[in-house]
Amino acid sequence: ATDETYLRRFNFWATPENSDDDYLTSNIYAGTFRGRDKIWFDAFSFQDLRTNTNDQQKTPPDFVALADYTMLGEGDRYGGRWLLDLNGRGINQDNASDNQRLAVDAGYQIPFTMSLGLVTTLRANIHGDMYLINDALRKNSKQDNNGHDVVARFLPSASVDMRLPFSRFGRFGQQIIEPVLKLKIAPTTAYDSRIPNNESAFVEHDVVNLFNYDRLPGLDRLDSGSRLAYGVRLSQFGAGPIDAEVFLGQNYTFNQSDDLNADTGLQHGKSDFVGLIDLEFSPYFSFSQNFALDEDDFAFNRNEVSASIGSNNHKLFSQYTYVSKDNDTLNHINQITVGLNTRISKFWQGNVSTTRDLDDDKGGSSTLTSALGLTYEDECLIVATSYSGDFTKIIDVPESNDFLIKVTFKTISD
Repeated sequence: ATDETYLRRFNFWATPENSDDDYLTSNIYAGTFRGRDKIWFDAFSFQDLRTNTNDQQKTPPDFVALADYTMLGEGDRYGGRWLLDLNGRGINQDNASDNQRLAVDAGYQIPFTMSLGLVTTLRANIHGDMYLINDALRKNSKQDNNGHDVVARFLPSASVDMRLPFSRFGRFGQQIIEPVLKLKIAPTTAYDSRIPNNESAFVEHDVVNLFNYDRLPGLDRLDSGSRLAYGVRLSQFGAGPIDAEVFLGQNYTFNQSDDLNADTGLQHGKSDFVGLIDLEFSPYFSFSQNFALDEDDFAFNRNEVSASIGSNNHKLFSQYTYVSKDNDTLNHINQITVGLNTRISKFWQGNVSTTRDLDDDKGGSSTLTSALGLTYEDECLIVATSYSGDFTKIIDVPESNDFLIKVTFKTISD
């Protein structure tokens, strides 16, 4: 494309969630599942749409090829299983880092329950990988005569997961209190600055990955070092008027590479407190909050709140997102979205929503997007009409107002 912002200008991206993409992606893939085993191949090509691409660290590669094999063994006489992951990856990027990787991850885990009800899982794991790197940006690299770095890593580790659920049945259903703990032992020798960080740059410390064996996405950076994760989960569900789940936890890292900490945002010592609150007064009201509290003053470093009220026919919803300016891995965000979905008749439904920035560049609030939609749907056909206003400005793209009609034949496709 000769005009690098024409897709943004004419709103070719389908949803607001991906409207800020900076490049086009083409993808071809193939794979198969056999029992518990998976074989998968992926290939991607990228076209950068930005006018200023001087920052090579933020420039997408031209081509990426991936191959994965995952094996989950049969349970043995003790209840344990062997685990195996094989990975191959090749990246081509002009004027930056071309690299190829072969990686193997093998382990054994066994779950068991003690007589007191302590549910325990033991795991031992070995990770090894090798990189062939041609980095045009690194001037001080110790390269061989062919202009390549060859880097190999080896990381053994072991962990124990324990949880002790206390449960009772009462007038309002079942209540559960469950302390959870994970101890992982590993050395800190897995960091090597010669390996480009293509996969593991974005790390969000939250409830989802607190107890993961490896908290980092991808394999370019490994979650080395010993750590202890702990938390408590409270839940209520069943016959009562409300289903609820509350969780609060934290991670403590005993030893970790300073370079890994700077490269991923993972913290030494105590991490933020991470928590989750889910409430559902079925079927008319729901509330969810996912947050991270500073370990010292308990201020919100991240806060994501969503709520809805109403039936399936008429529902008012809102979403609030806050990310602190001091966050190391995420941009500052302070915005709210409010909307309404309503069924007008058997075949017609409508929706309206708006998103406001509560902390814009001028110190006030401003509208980011607004949308209005009307949809007709029957047994064979869907006709969706929508109007949207985008009040953000990117490079030479002005504020925009767009009207879209989408027709879907259910037995054929769009």
